[in-house]
Amino acid sequence: MNNHVIETVSFKLKADITNEQFLAATKPVTAFLQAQPGFVGRHLSSDGEGQWLDHVEWKSMEQAQAAAAKFPTDPSLATLGGSLDFETVVMKHSKLMLSH
Repeated sequence: MNNHVIETVSFKLKADITNEQFLAATKPVTAFLQAQPGFVGRHLSSDGEGQWLDHVEWKSMEQAQAAAAKFPTDPSLATLGGSLDFETVVMKHSKLMLSH
């Protein structure tokens, strides 16, 4: 198996943000991620009850951590920050063990 890493971010949206507004705000995030070294892919999911999961695959832990360090200061991502309930945000990195 390779050294790929899955970054999982769970969160809820602010009460006044619709799913459509949030999805529109994620477009700059996808562009940011695609420009980062080691980016493999991204999946965004919701349970329909307010809980979201952002799954991002990286080629290495170092590349995942480097992108995470740049993320908060990138000005193109300000709209996203206005959408999230930051008290609910949890980010984890885990080693990819199986992929089909």
